Amino acid sequence: MSMKFNFSQVELTDINGKPMQEANVHKLLALMMYRHAKNLDLVELARKINAGEEVEIEKVELEEITGLINMPSEAGGFHAFSRKALLEYINKVKTESMGSKTLPTEK
Repeated sequence: MSMKFNFSQVELTDINGKPMQEANVHKLLALMMYRHAKNLDLVELARKINAGEEVEIEKVELEEITGLINMPSEAGGFHAFSRKALLEYINKVKTESMGSKTLPTEK
C-alpha cells in the first residue's frame, strides 16, 4: 500500500511556536535521502521531494525514510525539532490514509 506525501507542507516552528520563514525541511530531507539512499527508487523520490512535488511512497520506502529521519543529529541527521515535525507529518498522513479506507463510500 502506498501513501501520498508532500513534504513541502511540513512547517517548522521556533521555540515560541512561530513559523520559521526560511525553513525548507523538505529540501534537507531530500538531500539526506539522496546521500544515503540504499536503492535507486529513493534517489528519484529525493529529486521529487526536493522540487516540492507530491510523491507516492510505498511502506518499505517509508520505513527507510523514517530511519533516515531518526538518525541522530551527531551522525548528520536532523535536530530534534525538525525530526519531530517530519514524524508528526508522516503520522498525520498515515492516520488520514488509514481513516479513508475505513469510511463507507457514498453512492
